[in-house]
Amino acid sequence: MPYLEGQVGPRTLGDGAPAPARLTRTGAVVTADAHARFQEAALRSRLYSDGMTLTSINNATFTTGTLTASCTPIAGVWNPLNSGFNLVIEQLRLQIINTALQTTGNLVVREAAGAGGGPISNLSTLQTAAGLMPFNTAEIDLIDGAFVVPPGGVLALLATGTPVAISAASSLLWEEVSV
Repeated sequence: MPYLEGQVGPRTLGDGAPAPARLTRTGAVVTADAHARFQEAALRSRLYSDGMTLTSINNATFTTGTLTASCTPIAGVWNPLNSGFNLVIEQLRLQIINTALQTTGNLVVREAAGAGGGPISNLSTLQTAAGLMPFNTAEIDLIDGAFVVPPGGVLALLATGTPVAISAASSLLWEEVSV
């Protein structure tokens, strides 16, 4: 029966250097979550994020029906043809603000997942504080590399319909990986 030896504690190694398995102080093999989730990509300067502030977009131009030069995605990234990198999408963050008493429920649908964000109202109302219960959640969709934007590609998060008086704040987190 083969015997596996390991070493307790972290080590600093160069790429390609051999190393025994890493062990915890109790002798357990470290198999995952030895570091922060995106630490490797961040330390190698390959992790990027960009997004839009709440007032950056007009709800009439972020729908699938406005795919023209005037379309403004809720979140998006363009990878230039000569970049030399694939953009591996890790996360999408989205927060929706309802700015009127009307809203529609068709804001964001991507593949089989949806990141709708919880609407919070930014409006005048005659309701009492006890009668009004807005909620606010910032949705984080863990894409975990399932979407890859190749050189020359575009990823755009759009609404499937035109919402009424909605603003959105968003960001994408991606890693640039050499082609």
